[in-house]
Amino acid sequence: MPKTDAELEVLISKLARQRRNAAYRLVLLQLAITLLMSGLGYVIWEKEIAMLVAKGGAIAVLPGFIFAFLAFSQVGGKAAKEVLGAFFFGESIKLMLTMVLFTYVFAVTELSSPAALFFGYVTALMAHWAAPLFFSTKTMR
Repeated sequence: MPKTDAELEVLISKLARQRRNAAYRLVLLQLAITLLMSGLGYVIWEKEIAMLVAKGGAIAVLPGFIFAFLAFSQVGGKAAKEVLGAFFFGESIKLMLTMVLFTYVFAVTELSSPAALFFGYVTALMAHWAAPLFFSTKTMR
């Protein structure tokens, strides 16, 4: 148990860094799953399906990375209000960016298989459920 304010701030900073690193590892897991599914789409079906799966995954991965960056921008012994504000701001940007990316892909891509696009998106999002299989409890803390 920390005895001084300085020790408490060091402990809080350490915990915040651990959480930020866990968030980045989760984004990397999402990216790996997206690349794996896209590769499988290429092998099983065709290049166009693989590209749609990759685009769908990117729509999930990029906003997830931006959220992790923004949400964990407030570290250390900051006031709880600032940390909560950073999380809300990060989540808002994540949702808006997701809508913008979907709109962009629908506007500029000929979707021969919208299911492949949504498969890539949903599969990347489901990486959160698979995270305990890839990361020990200690590394996620």
